[in-house]
Amino acid sequence: MGSPPERGLRVSGSRVVWLDAAPLGSWPAAPADVSARVYTRARPDVVGADRRSVADVESAPLPARLGRASGSDRRGVLDLALGAAGIALADAPAPGALVRIDAAAAMWMTVDTVAVVEGSDGEASGAIVRLEGPLVALLPNAPATAPLRVAAADVLTFELKVRQGTDYSIRLTDLGLSPDHARYWASLPTDEELYGGGASRLGAGRAELAFDNELVELWRAAPDHRFPLAAGSARDAIYVPLGMAFATDRFLGRVGQPGTALERDGLASFDADLFLDPDLHPDDVGTATLMTQADFLRYTSPSPRRLRGIHAALGGADSAIGEEATLIAVPDAVHRPWLPADDDALVSAGVSSPPQRPRWWHFLGCEPPPAIPFVSQPAWGNFLACDIAVVPAPELFTSTPSDRSGTFTLYWSLPLSPPPAAQYVLEESVHPDFSDAQRVYAGDADRLVVRDRAPGDYYYRVRAEIGGETSDWSAPAAVRVGAGERYALVPPAQYSAPALLTVQRAVLAMCAARGDLLGVLALPEHYREDDAIEHVRVLKAAQSRIEQHDFSYGALYHPWLVGLDERRRGDLRRVPPDGAACGVLATRALARGAWIAPANHPLRGVVALTPPLAPERWGALQDAQINVVRQEARGFLVLSADTLSVEDDTDVRPINVRRLLMLLRRSALRLGPRYVFEPNGDALRRLVQRGFEAMLSGMFVRGAFAGATPATAFQVVTSTALNSAESVDAGRFIVELRVAPSLPMTFVTVRLVQAGDRGFLAEAR
Repeated sequence: MGSPPERGLRVSGSRVVWLDAAPLGSWPAAPADVSARVYTRARPDVVGADRRSVADVESAPLPARLGRASGSDRRGVLDLALGAAGIALADAPAPGALVRIDAAAAMWMTVDTVAVVEGSDGEASGAIVRLEGPLVALLPNAPATAPLRVAAADVLTFELKVRQGTDYSIRLTDLGLSPDHARYWASLPTDEELYGGGASRLGAGRAELAFDNELVELWRAAPDHRFPLAAGSARDAIYVPLGMAFATDRFLGRVGQPGTALERDGLASFDADLFLDPDLHPDDVGTATLMTQADFLRYTSPSPRRLRGIHAALGGADSAIGEEATLIAVPDAVHRPWLPADDDALVSAGVSSPPQRPRWWHFLGCEPPPAIPFVSQPAWGNFLACDIAVVPAPELFTSTPSDRSGTFTLYWSLPLSPPPAAQYVLEESVHPDFSDAQRVYAGDADRLVVRDRAPGDYYYRVRAEIGGETSDWSAPAAVRVGAGERYALVPPAQYSAPALLTVQRAVLAMCAARGDLLGVLALPEHYREDDAIEHVRVLKAAQSRIEQHDFSYGALYHPWLVGLDERRRGDLRRVPPDGAACGVLATRALARGAWIAPANHPLRGVVALTPPLAPERWGALQDAQINVVRQEARGFLVLSADTLSVEDDTDVRPINVRRLLMLLRRSALRLGPRYVFEPNGDALRRLVQRGFEAMLSGMFVRGAFAGATPATAFQVVTSTALNSAESVDAGRFIVELRVAPSLPMTFVTVRLVQAGDRGFLAEAR
């Protein structure tokens, strides 16, 4: 057999770059002065609008000295004078970072270790940082072109992994370094593109973005997360994997970006657009046409897509929700909008210095000898000699201010001269009382560079240990990270409700269009009795395309609930009541049925209400169809279960009646399709009548309807009066289900119409 035919691979490029892991001739024989550029965290004046870019920014040239690590010609030692360039110690490269060195030939060092060898503070005062790691350099005297024939070639791919503390990590694999690669990593969208209108399709970890009128498809990422890294604007570059390890052994800190986290996430402006699909706004699409427009966007448009905002509850071809959802709430919409906070002062309420034990040689009026036998506590009741001393608490300081990337330096020292050798323990907490303190350092160093803290307030304390004896904790040091990214809620006096009214109108219209969704609504926390009643009046009187019948598909609850915060033990938090109301609705439906009124059910975990509503106004609030959460002897509960139905629609004012009709609609639509291909005649009418009577009889036995007998509880009508010869010739079959829910004096009629391959339900009065 002959050898297999050779396979050719054509590679094109504009430049050939040769790199060598062992610099050889370009390596300095002795420590030499060089110029180094540190890839620092991105600065707002450099990055511009390209947000969440993983490409760091080179610093200005820094004076440095480069030498060879002992016993190796592949590793270097770089002494970097940060202070000379006005860069703080916190800006020193972390292990895993890349440093460019301009010597006889350009070199790049992948930092393995970082140590401070000179300098006492983190400001621009001459701190020397020693870096050690392998070097890669441009090959000297490299050929200008690639060889005409290559015996073997490798196609390089890599993966990106992002870790959120120790909670979770997500990754993208098989990424390419060239724009021609199908999974070119730089195709990932920036925040500006994603939230600024560049996205034409968003899915579960999938997006399609239009760049230069060309649709670029991005691969699937994690199903519940959009991958948080992007390359910025450099989408035509070929990347070289300098310093990449074969296995993930280090994680670099996040890149500081311009704008606040809310701006990068598209939340800088609080308005109704955050909650709605842009093509299903209630001012543009009425209830009657909403489902038709939604079906067009999901299935038949030139570019089908999933719906966004609350309208995602309508489901879709690839949606895991939608068809099974029966309740919908939008608790975020009732919060007051936010504005950037101007107060940069550190909130350190509750931080106080612990009581310190006295320095006993001062108390006894004698000086300590050079070698002090330290103890934790003197032997009380005995003579106190002058040659003992309690280990004093260290003094703790921090570099200020911390930068936007959440990196700063902590320093500590013992108030002794000369300071003895000691071991230190440093703790960090997000609470001023250190109730959740975590150890972040233990050792003999006198400083720690804290990197990449998320925006917020952090509290630190340190203690010393000498000869097995420990000191008190130091006075706490508080650090605020991202002070410029803090927001404050709009004061209640400046609150305006148009956005909330628009969202709630959209919820009601969507629920009515679906026919089997109930919108559970709430009000802003600060609303008192008159504010709540006026809100309902304005909602019902709003000039919009919402139909009056739609209001029976929503229920309103107030006030807010105060309960224990499960994430922070001992803390209380305030939440809107709609979430708890959904829990009561679901619990009551599962235990007894959707036709049972969801009232008089104690709420678990609630300890107070805000604001406290006056008991004498409960009647007025109930007349406005607001379900009031109140405190009774049995606990916190709701003693009404009303929808927002208008005066002409009082039959469905009780929530349980509306929920029963929703259940009936779902059951009818599940039973009806089995008769689609039956001949339209007397036999079909009898078959349909028996089928629906069996379904309703099962619900009657469980207590869904009023009446002592099935005949007084429900009726199934398939008579020739409904199904006339003209209706049969048109290919339609109509069945009416008449039910008596919740002991009403009249029947509520639900009409099921099958026309061709489509069916629909209509309620009649």
